[in-house]
Amino acid sequence: MTAAATTTATFAQSVSLGADSLVRLACALSSETPLCIQGETAQGKSEIVSQIAALRRSDFYKSTENCRAMVAAWNSLSDDTDKMDASWSFDRGVPLVMRRLSQLTEGDLLGVPSTNAITGGTRFTCTDWLHFVARFPSLLFLDERNRALEAVKQSIFEMQDSRAFHGIRFHAETFLVMAENVGDQYNVQALDPAEMARAAVVTCRPTVLEWLTWAERSHVHAAVISFIRKNETGAYGEGILEFRGTREPNKRYPDRRAWVKVSKELTRNKLWDAPTDGLLYHIACSLVGVEAGGKFAAFCKDFTREITA
Repeated sequence: MTAAATTTATFAQSVSLGADSLVRLACALSSETPLCIQGETAQGKSEIVSQIAALRRSDFYKSTENCRAMVAAWNSLSDDTDKMDASWSFDRGVPLVMRRLSQLTEGDLLGVPSTNAITGGTRFTCTDWLHFVARFPSLLFLDERNRALEAVKQSIFEMQDSRAFHGIRFHAETFLVMAENVGDQYNVQALDPAEMARAAVVTCRPTVLEWLTWAERSHVHAAVISFIRKNETGAYGEGILEFRGTREPNKRYPDRRAWVKVSKELTRNKLWDAPTDGLLYHIACSLVGVEAGGKFAAFCKDFTREITA
């Protein structure tokens, strides 16, 4: 096997699920069964995992004291940009602890050594978020597993296999979810059979209809929703929602995340009422590519006239 071949991902076939089916499966699985979500980038995996955390339930949070203790612990390990309000309750699900494995080293998990005052030996003070998921029922979301360093992957393997890391055992109701970008266009590592065997493995493939339903709930602008609904020809986004096929180097293509950004940026710049402004065209093309962006800019001119009429 050549060096290049070792970096080309080859993945076992797994069942393809839309967003709704994936959420239902994740809520049905016990905490004893980790979930691995494979899928192309910008498919909404992180958003789906957030929905899963909000829908999973733990009787632990029926106690007001437990809720207060969890919020206090969360805020002690978060900076001012990620504080949790004190109104946490059973109906809000479980807290979501998210880490991107491609940004971590082994030391980020293991922590720093300290002296054990009793034995005189050395022990490692593992990272605080591992202690959090050990104390409180949580959803631990580890993204980009197949981009992680090998030493980090071995740490995650222990979490999958034993629901523990370096002597720290997860809370009995902490649910482990991993995500991986897959496909020939990604420079990622292949997973061995042992890693695949220790989790429920699914492919995330939301339909266009699911995305449109989510977009309406999430207040994506009506022009974007109407444009996708009118021009998309495939059930899974083979046309305008996201690009399918062989990609040319250094060429921007549309994807689901990019269309949401188009909506946000045009709203922020108040360009829906100025469809002839060249800035609308430039923002759209920079985010979804010249072909899709140009069609969308032209569509907006007619769309604005229809709304005005």
